[in-house]
Amino acid sequence: MYGLVARLTRTTFFHQSGVLLIGQVGALIPAYLFSVLSARLLGPADFGVLTTSATLVLILGRAGAPLVWIVTNVVATFAANDQPGKLRYFVSRMFKWLAASSLIGLALIIVLARPLSVILRLPSATVIILTLVWFMALVMLMFARAIQQGLLSFPMLSLNLTLESVLRLAIGLALLYTGLGVNGAIIGYGSGCGLAALIAFVPLQRQLPRAPIDVQVQARSLYRFSAQAVIAAWCFAILSNADFIAVKWFLPATDAGLYAAVQLYGMLALVGFSALYTVMFSAISYSHARGDETVSLFKRVLVVVIVLGIVAVAFTGLLARPLLLYTVGADYAAAMPFLVWYMAATVLLSLVMVVNSFYLARREGHFIPWLIAGTGLLIVLLLAFHDRIEAVLFDIVLVYGAIVIAYALHALWRAMRDNTSII
Repeated sequence: MYGLVARLTRTTFFHQSGVLLIGQVGALIPAYLFSVLSARLLGPADFGVLTTSATLVLILGRAGAPLVWIVTNVVATFAANDQPGKLRYFVSRMFKWLAASSLIGLALIIVLARPLSVILRLPSATVIILTLVWFMALVMLMFARAIQQGLLSFPMLSLNLTLESVLRLAIGLALLYTGLGVNGAIIGYGSGCGLAALIAFVPLQRQLPRAPIDVQVQARSLYRFSAQAVIAAWCFAILSNADFIAVKWFLPATDAGLYAAVQLYGMLALVGFSALYTVMFSAISYSHARGDETVSLFKRVLVVVIVLGIVAVAFTGLLARPLLLYTVGADYAAAMPFLVWYMAATVLLSLVMVVNSFYLARREGHFIPWLIAGTGLLIVLLLAFHDRIEAVLFDIVLVYGAIVIAYALHALWRAMRDNTSII
């Protein structure tokens, strides 16, 4: 295993990002096809219900992001320090903890399904039950992929991403065409996650070391880092999903469907950018544990995201009309004015993710106050201004931009005060 890690760390960062991006593109094509066909088969109202289910899973997934960050960082740290016994102990304990949590989750699903369906204005408790089962499968998949990221095993991660998306497309479409509607689409999502998790664990059993278990893990440092990861994850859960919840709650069902169509393209861009900051998080976690320099990588990723972001916004502005008409269809033409603004918000959110990934990988909490402040501001703005889609878009662009500008000004002030680099 450690030969694999050492060999990958000698490759360039952008080669690793490219490997992951290939897998993400391979996953995006069937995933996007499934979303487009679901939109056409279900119509705006039911597609809004499906997107509500997906948003709920995304929010819970963001809230579960500490799992990915913690597992990735700890696995990379133990690998960098050549501590196979600690690594084996950590992975086995986390697996048992997740299995026990899933059993508790099954009980909670039954109790909370109906009230949650009423609160979220969903047509039935079945949607909630299937959504939460989907999330439980996603948690096990996140755990397996976090181990792959910590080991810098990006080829296997890339393959697994594509397999999940293909399985989702095959199962989901089959169920949609049998007349199961929204429930069939959700089952497709959950089945893809569950099967991909099983597939991911098979090669991991061979990669993990067969060393004696070492239980001497520094718990205090791990708990402090875990607290930072939890705070950051909950902030991102709100920052990246509160806009659609506001649209679904305050605006008509048709507007939720239109906003969901706009989100399709924002998610495409966000997934592309995530190839950069996902690999950066793993690489910086590994390098920082070894005592290597990490700032130059952070600067390169920032520059690349800014340049690609400008290109993405310009491209979307030029092709907004054909993008919507030739994909989700003419029923969503009213969403065209919103597409560029949502893409700009996506780029700003990606910059926030890059900065957070850098500090979190180094187990530093410098960026967390700005995340907390931005999250609070977004909640206030969405509660005050939500009468139209334009107002919701203004809220997220303003908040994401404010976080980026506030961080940049604070970093500049610290650099001038201490006479050091702006980073």
